[in-house]
Amino acid sequence: MLYLMNSFKLKVYKVKVFVWCLIWGRTLTIDRLRRLGKMMPNRCSLCCKEEESITHLLLTCSFTKTVWEAFLNEVVTDGRTRYANGEVQECLKKWSTLNSSRWGEAVWKHTPYAILWAVWK
Repeated sequence: MLYLMNSFKLKVYKVKVFVWCLIWGRTLTIDRLRRLGKMMPNRCSLCCKEEESITHLLLTCSFTKTVWEAFLNEVVTDGRTRYANGEVQECLKKWSTLNSSRWGEAVWKHTPYAILWAVWK
């Protein structure tokens, strides 16, 4: 949880709020809106194949997987790219174990938040 709490040191306020919403399950994906009583079809806005949940949208969607893999294939050389085997919170917790000597620590630490924000937007 300490690594997740470090996300609040982010400088960009919108991203900071977004990460907070991710951690506490407050992002307004279609599945959450439906649980709150909104009636709408539940399809991922990126792939139009699966139901939209935060885990699907940001980790397991075919479009999103392509984004993560394109980035991770460039920086992780030991084959440890199993980022999508759980929830978004688990991905953020495990991120610090995917270390890369080619990237500065500050850049590496903030990269998952930048990718999540870019996919969300």
